[in-house]
Amino acid sequence: MDGRDAQKMFDLYIHDYMVRNNMHTSADIFAREAEVIPNARVIILNDFIWFFLAINPRKELLTDWWSLFLDVYNARAGAGAGAARHSQTPGASSSKQFATIEAHLQRDFMPDLAVQTSGKLELSASRNSTNLGNPIPIDESLNWKHLQSGKNVAEEEPFDVDCFFNDNPDDMSTLPHSSPACDKTEQKGQCLSFEEVESFQTKTKLRCCHFAASGKLLAAAGHDSKVLIWNLESLSTNIIKGYSLLITDIRFKPNSTVFATSSVDRVVQPTKSNSRLVGHAKSVMSLDFHPTRVNILCSCDSNDEIRLWNVNESACIHAFKGANRQVRFQPQSGNLLAAATGNVINMIDVETSTIQYRLEGHTKDVRSMCWDTSGRYMASVSEDCARIWSIEAGGKSVHQLQSSENKFVSCTFHPGYSLVLAIGSYQSLQIWNPMDGSKMWTHRAHEGIVSALTNTSVNHRIASVSNDSWMKVWE
Repeated sequence: MDGRDAQKMFDLYIHDYMVRNNMHTSADIFAREAEVIPNARVIILNDFIWFFLAINPRKELLTDWWSLFLDVYNARAGAGAGAARHSQTPGASSSKQFATIEAHLQRDFMPDLAVQTSGKLELSASRNSTNLGNPIPIDESLNWKHLQSGKNVAEEEPFDVDCFFNDNPDDMSTLPHSSPACDKTEQKGQCLSFEEVESFQTKTKLRCCHFAASGKLLAAAGHDSKVLIWNLESLSTNIIKGYSLLITDIRFKPNSTVFATSSVDRVVQPTKSNSRLVGHAKSVMSLDFHPTRVNILCSCDSNDEIRLWNVNESACIHAFKGANRQVRFQPQSGNLLAAATGNVINMIDVETSTIQYRLEGHTKDVRSMCWDTSGRYMASVSEDCARIWSIEAGGKSVHQLQSSENKFVSCTFHPGYSLVLAIGSYQSLQIWNPMDGSKMWTHRAHEGIVSALTNTSVNHRIASVSNDSWMKVWE
């Protein structure tokens, strides 16, 4: 596609944006000056037929458009384009601004804006949004046997709300209502049953959830800056207030009812603590407690910074780069920290703070990851792919599943069946058995995006939460 054709497409989208936002006078003037054909939905560029299928009346239209072509630009830049060529590329001067917007939107469910039918051009370029570069340096002062108490690294700063979620259902495929609510199949002679056993509707969009170790308590949080604790024995609920902005992640301390939250307000907040953990410069995206050193907590922010905290001392004991999406300690031993950044998962040796290996294979950004209970396998999903990795084999990808129409969002291992993975997407909860011919069973679970999944070995249960405000438990 030459520059003239690209300009035609850009003009068409600008005109459409003006019309959608009732700027009709400006749209008419622009159409005459730029020679835009109003209401055009099919154009021919360099012998390619382009069908514009996803021009939706929403404010993020130009951001969506840019996201598609930014992928192409990044792919070309990564292919070895020189600095001189970059400086002459029209999109180069604005790429940092749009990359910031794209990061805030968290690349959630961007629709493909064009479909090309000749088979001569591909726009599904790999996105490597974060390049870790050199390995994480060893911090000799970090000694897990003799943790030194310290002070908070930074004072709390004024913050802005980072708008990084896109909940437009038009961006997602709709799951047919014919999908069964309960399915039973066999795995090596065993019956795998899966059905909804409990549900509770909240008053807010939910983003995260976690079971306490006992399996009796389920915590969930999201947009209304409150934590809801659901007692699954008494079916009673308790709402905990005191948070300022959207909560991005929630985790219980091992063998305890104490939990901690991360938020876009840049703060990590443990319960039953006298102070908040302040030090991140950007929105805190995820956190996790160490499985054995339970007073040690890890968090990561959208600026790719990881922090280790001594909760008892309310102090940061170490900070380094390596994750901007999610962090999870290896179960049982806690020797490794899985850190998702872009389309890569870094396996970090906790004691030395060095990357042992990188799990590479996703082309899109990793949206969710989870360990199996043994700590020998890791699962991860990007919007187009689910993978299971063998840690014993040095992080080798041993199983892979491509998404069809519905983009993957969340995942957790089934607590009762080896390597069986539950995957959440728009409206659906899918059960994938890679050990049995990659069989997949799809359930109509929610009316919105299944934003998070968690499991408990008690009764072999899985919980799901969604932006439709429902918490559901499956068994």
